[in-house]
Amino acid sequence: MQHNQSFNSTSFQAVQSQEEDLITPVLESHRRLLESGSSDYEVQEALSRVGGAADVDRVYVFDVVPAADETLYANQRFEWVAEAVTPEIDNPELQRVPLEAAGYARWVRLLKNYEPVFGLIEEFPEEEKPLLTAQSIVSILVVPVFSDGELRGFVGFDHCRARKVWTESDVSLLISLSIAIAPSIFQAEQATDALNTQAVNYVNLIRNLLSLRDVAGSQQPVSDILGKIRSRIRAVVSIHRFLTRRKEPSDIDVSEFFDFWEQELRRTLDCCCGKRMRLQVMSEPFRLPANLVLQTALITHELLLAFACREGSSVPSADLSLGLHEENGTLAIHLRYSNGNEGTARSTPDPLGLVLVRRMVQSLSGDVEIPAADASARVVLPLQDIRRFEETADP
Repeated sequence: MQHNQSFNSTSFQAVQSQEEDLITPVLESHRRLLESGSSDYEVQEALSRVGGAADVDRVYVFDVVPAADETLYANQRFEWVAEAVTPEIDNPELQRVPLEAAGYARWVRLLKNYEPVFGLIEEFPEEEKPLLTAQSIVSILVVPVFSDGELRGFVGFDHCRARKVWTESDVSLLISLSIAIAPSIFQAEQATDALNTQAVNYVNLIRNLLSLRDVAGSQQPVSDILGKIRSRIRAVVSIHRFLTRRKEPSDIDVSEFFDFWEQELRRTLDCCCGKRMRLQVMSEPFRLPANLVLQTALITHELLLAFACREGSSVPSADLSLGLHEENGTLAIHLRYSNGNEGTARSTPDPLGLVLVRRMVQSLSGDVEIPAADASARVVLPLQDIRRFEETADP
């Protein structure tokens, strides 16, 4: 039997209302974990909040510790269970589990490659079933926890009473939660991970889209904004995965990254705006630290969304270029957008999206120029003063 994993996209409509229920507790957990410094209490609260909303029976966190001989051992650290479900937090069989020797070599391979493990236990390889069926698990989702490019744990979601079909949107939301939980697992080591920090701060920034909508008096439906938040979370998880998988030195070839990111941009625009865009990305060959690549990608992502997610009947097109100016220590991002046959004059940016762009750039001490008479934008970031995305003002 083959054990292939694939997301069920045909069932998206059936679970869309559940995902709208799930996104709020995930975003709230991001906020509280960030504000609390990722305390053990807030991790436990996040598991309870998200577990109940996801309608699962058990949520847990394991850390993964390498021994001197490079054997990976897993230890359960946190757990939440639904009513009438047996807790496993005191189960000695879930401490110091030698993953590969215990039959979970497939899990190690997938998790190390930043891939989730999910599906019906009845379809899993025989060597994986004994410990899982002993816990009455019917279906499962396990997402990795990384720090400094290394697998350091995983978060699991068990169904014990129903057969669960996981969607890609489910998985992206819950991977974003695992990124937010990561600092709590390693706080004793006082470990810091710039990629995790940047990703969590971005999620907390886009969390304010709903409150920004109310302040701006926008008539945009809440369901539409929630859909765009989901797309943004999928995008940041995609970038985080790409950069975390890299085993090279920390500096990343920007042109190589944008070969990958261009496809993700097209996918996001199609999903988020319902438009097939003619997109041309041009980047000079230069290298940047991974956390700055993440920031640059998210800013370009928001710029495109701000211009593209406007009403219009024609097929839009955009030219996106990036350049490094070493003489003055800046990175320049330039976007020129055309709304097809309707011309550039009518292609004014979306106000909510523009607020996000300005806040992201402002937090990096950069500048944004958006001429009133032209559908274009220019962002300049000072390389010597790169910090993190954070709220600079209340909405």
